[in-house]
Amino acid sequence: MPADEIAAKQDFSQYDAAIVMSHNLTSDRAYLRALAATDVSFVGLLGPPQRRDRLLEEIGDDAGLLADRLRSPAGKLIGGRGRSSIALEVVVERQELFCGSDYRSLSASRSACVSMSIDAGSKLTGTTDNCRFKFLPLA
Repeated sequence: MPADEIAAKQDFSQYDAAIVMSHNLTSDRAYLRALAATDVSFVGLLGPPQRRDRLLEEIGDDAGLLADRLRSPAGKLIGGRGRSSIALEVVVERQELFCGSDYRSLSASRSACVSMSIDAGSKLTGTTDNCRFKFLPLA
């Protein structure tokens, strides 16, 4: 969906989270502006802090609407390289924030049951014992 149409055409009420990184500053600026006007509680922005700072400066007052929801750079550093590792790091951070858990080794506690699907370019969905979530692919 074109970035300049997302606010008018997308119903954000069905999403808990959105991850922004289209590799295009103009598009990402439009996505962040659109997400600022929503109740999406986890807005992740991939990329370096300098890119985040530039985008937030460019969206002006809308940046304040994202203050408590924006995670950037998104993800919990757990190691690895490439798209799959980045996706997993974002899911780990999201899981920790939404479900109030602390990241720790599964060998320390086997009480959590997690099921999720990660497929580049598609919706990322999952469930845990007490949490449900759906990610919206913007690009």
